[in-house]
Amino acid sequence: MSYTDLSLTYPQFVIQCVNHGYDNASLRKVRDAYEFMEEMSDGLFRAQGAPFSCHLLRTASIVLSTGAALPVVLAAMVHSAYRLRLFKNSRRRAYRLSHRSHLQTILGSDVEMLVYAYAHLPWYSPDTLDQHLANLESATQSTRNVLTIRLADELEDWLDLSLAFMDRDQVACRIEAYGSLCIRLAERMELEGLANSMRDAAAQYRNMELPDVALMHRHRAYERSRAHLWEMSAPEAWLLNFARRVVLALRSKDTSRRAGKRRSPSARS
Repeated sequence: MSYTDLSLTYPQFVIQCVNHGYDNASLRKVRDAYEFMEEMSDGLFRAQGAPFSCHLLRTASIVLSTGAALPVVLAAMVHSAYRLRLFKNSRRRAYRLSHRSHLQTILGSDVEMLVYAYAHLPWYSPDTLDQHLANLESATQSTRNVLTIRLADELEDWLDLSLAFMDRDQVACRIEAYGSLCIRLAERMELEGLANSMRDAAAQYRNMELPDVALMHRHRAYERSRAHLWEMSAPEAWLLNFARRVVLALRSKDTSRRAGKRRSPSARS
């Protein structure tokens, strides 16, 4: 796996899916998952400033590169659906049974179960990773699928020196504290490409110093205000839409008048 070949946009991801042999039915499910993900991630950003949709899509791209089954890939694309309330300034509700039913309807119960399990999977400490390693031999296929998504999510966090753009302690807390355990877990799960990419990504942190002026210094992902730069006021927006409707109505009337003139000679004959 080369992380330079991973997808960050929908067209890139679809091409990757086609290259992996996805048929029309599978591509339709990919489109449905993407549309849900796009709506789900609207206004959300990673702590380093990247749109959250890019993180979700590249995580799914990593999972796809491991050869995982379609439901695992789709779950990876929406893996944080039940954790959106944790974003700074988030206005998202904690998940409810109705949310689970909604996701089951759109993507299927097998995908939703993986997303639910992901939201409840312990992580972020050496002791937890040691426990996953100890339990791996007896782990169910479903648990292994969730671990694959979790490892892909971890790798995506490491790429582009993203952790270094956040609080400086993030590199120590993540890569130095339990990065080697993540790599070992990927190896034990026979995800060699993922493990090698994690090694390469970790090595970049040792070999590069970023200027402090370029860093974001955020601790958490966040939800941005709905207000937009140079946004029109409500009255201005109403007037503009009204003017557009008037122009469209006049154009339609003019088109009908011209069509009537073209028909009139034949009508007289």
